[in-house]
Amino acid sequence: MKNCFFFALAATLLVSCAPPRSITDEELLRFLWQNYPSDRLSFEQFRQYSRLKRAELDLTGDGQPEILAILTGLRPNTADVFILSLRENALSEMFYARKFGRYALDVEFHEKQDGVLLRWIARNGGSNIRTTDLNEEYIRCAADACDSLSYERYSWALSFASESESVTSVTITQPSSEGDILTLKQYSYQVGTTLSREICYDSAGVQFGISRIRPFTTLGPETHALYRWNDQSFELLSRRDARPELTISASAARHDSMFKRLLYALHDRWHQGNIDPNQIEQDFLRFFGLESPSAVPCGGETPLSLASGYAREIGVEVVVGGQGCRLQAWRQPDWRAIQMLDEIEIIGRFDFPCNPDTVRLDWNDLNGDGVPEASISSTQQFRETMHFFQISPAFTHLSELTGFLREPNFRGIEWEQRGERLLFYVGRPFWNQEDCHTSLSCYSSLEHAFDCYEWQPQESRFVPCPTP
Repeated sequence: MKNCFFFALAATLLVSCAPPRSITDEELLRFLWQNYPSDRLSFEQFRQYSRLKRAELDLTGDGQPEILAILTGLRPNTADVFILSLRENALSEMFYARKFGRYALDVEFHEKQDGVLLRWIARNGGSNIRTTDLNEEYIRCAADACDSLSYERYSWALSFASESESVTSVTITQPSSEGDILTLKQYSYQVGTTLSREICYDSAGVQFGISRIRPFTTLGPETHALYRWNDQSFELLSRRDARPELTISASAARHDSMFKRLLYALHDRWHQGNIDPNQIEQDFLRFFGLESPSAVPCGGETPLSLASGYAREIGVEVVVGGQGCRLQAWRQPDWRAIQMLDEIEIIGRFDFPCNPDTVRLDWNDLNGDGVPEASISSTQQFRETMHFFQISPAFTHLSELTGFLREPNFRGIEWEQRGERLLFYVGRPFWNQEDCHTSLSCYSSLEHAFDCYEWQPQESRFVPCPTP
């Protein structure tokens, strides 16, 4: 009797300590066919059309792997995502989601600490519109269930009248000193153009139309959200807006202000600020080929606002209507407006595309000789280009850097002084290839957003920073 009890106990221990039985792809497909919509397909048809991608990951921390499966091929541009547990040789659902794209879809997953990151890109659209959306879902699992945080990373939209892009940068931190709490920081940029037609009247009351391509830039709100993982789900603790949404418009007042600020900054640096502010509008009138303020009595706008607005938005425009209503501009960067003024001595010229809303003038001592060099940076779409100039003894264009916007301060290039070294951090592009909107393989690494460069005076060029 004792021997029977001993053998029974030993058999029980051997069964309980045995590793879980592995599930074959065919067994997994049969489980999915039996428990999820299969469009009335037979199992043979279901198996024939299915494309299965799977991985075994310990997502609950109990030493027993869960099965993560992505199933495609049954429906156009559709993916079913499963996380299944295997307990006592039986499969059970812990997480399920269906991702869909009208024209294209690509799905992948990445194992993270204490969880998994699901990423998918979808091409959608309808009549006269096309969109691309890249989304992420951070998933964590407990004993028998999973929960997730979803957010959009990138979107692109094109219609017959506008085009826009939006990028959301997300930072997930998990400070151990505060327990199992996650901080989700989100901010976004949206850059695009819209087509509009406006009606204007000249001094004689004759009506005419103006077509404008208006760029716009929107800095989305920056939000900080705290979540606690309570071993079953994500619990929202708090959410706050660190910065409200801001739209950088193409208003006349903003152009006027920008030109004056840049003009004053350059003149103050080079000529100790000897300029008559009353001459600014006359300078612009002469530059844009206008005779007097009364030459453009259209819509109540001033020559300065019209001229700077058109130069910023389309570069060239000719409007004719009635008597005395005339606006003429040329395809020249706005930078020339500053260099052609009579009151400023032209020490050099360098033309480059310029967005007046986001032009910056900075000074950095690149060569370490105590004489700072000028840097002019401008933002176009999601790129910031910084040009470096030597002012003395001769006006010389030294070099340039171009970085993609990767920070909430709307900068694509940052710099810091580290001892005697001046380091520049240049934002990496979001896409590895041009016009890539349907494949995740074209998306750049999210974990490494910047490249570091430093100036080498002896070689007169930027070189990558040494690896620490």
